[in-house]
Amino acid sequence: MAALQHVVLAMSPAETLRAAKAHPILFSGPMVRALLAGRKTQTRRVGSKPKYAVGDLLWVRESHYMTDDGYCGYAVFACDEQEVAYHFAEIDRAPYLKPEIKAEHKKLRPSIFLPKWASRLTLKVTDIKVERVHEISDEDAVAEGACFWSAETDEGYLASDQVPRNDFAKLWDSINGKDRAKCWGANPWVIAYSFTVHERNVLEMMDG
Repeated sequence: MAALQHVVLAMSPAETLRAAKAHPILFSGPMVRALLAGRKTQTRRVGSKPKYAVGDLLWVRESHYMTDDGYCGYAVFACDEQEVAYHFAEIDRAPYLKPEIKAEHKKLRPSIFLPKWASRLTLKVTDIKVERVHEISDEDAVAEGACFWSAETDEGYLASDQVPRNDFAKLWDSINGKDRAKCWGANPWVIAYSFTVHERNVLEMMDG
């Protein structure tokens, strides 16, 4: 078998100094929890041409409920179970809300519909590399947050064989396994983005 080729993207000074751009990026609940816990500083996306550049800001979209306090709108994030339970209880206790209004406040919205102003997490891209997905190292698998993830329980765990790369393979196929061109066995090209995690809205970060 021919040796796999690993590509590290070199940035010219002009590219490095260009103004950072902001882009939305989707994450599942378990991966949002990994970001918040400081266990995830990398993500891999299928492709060979990067959509983002070093220095860009990626604002995280996640599943949510949109609500308000009577003055301002805000999001309650689906992966925060205690916050969701409190939100539902507050809606149920509000006698002045009509049933159709209560239903609207309890409507789970897919991550794609989270507006930029409501996002709570921003990722700043620090490194980009293009490689085959099988080239991931154990170290990078840990940075992906994979060794603390379970498709069955959606809870943190460490695999019995304690090989983070194997955990990442399971995580990868839970997302891409139904697509024969993108599944782990197909060994597709991926763009690996490294980033720092900031618990701030992207608009605040862009304003300095």
